[in-house]
Amino acid sequence: MKRKPRILKKLHRHWLELAVIDLSQDPIWRELLFNSEYNSEFPINSENCEGLWKPAIKALRKYGLEYTVSKVPKNQAVEPWLAEGGLVVFEFKAKKFPAVHMQTGNNPDVI
Repeated sequence: MKRKPRILKKLHRHWLELAVIDLSQDPIWRELLFNSEYNSEFPINSENCEGLWKPAIKALRKYGLEYTVSKVPKNQAVEPWLAEGGLVVFEFKAKKFPAVHMQTGNNPDVI
């Protein structure tokens, strides 16, 4: 079934907020991101979704949702407090809708 771009954008936002953002808590993803170069994007899709909640994995497959995640420099933090105290900023974006994005502040001492 072909969905309208407006609906697809809403689905991307919904699943980003509900589950995809939680990959910032997953040890495998954290290690990958902490050890990566700044702005190196990694795909999150039906093929690259280890660590996601099962309903989110089903949604990725069903709706063809695709995201990227990267470690970004602190000067690219949308909210300055995300990078305070040595926190590292991860940015999640919907691949087809870059305006749909979220950032997290992450303690590099916790993997």
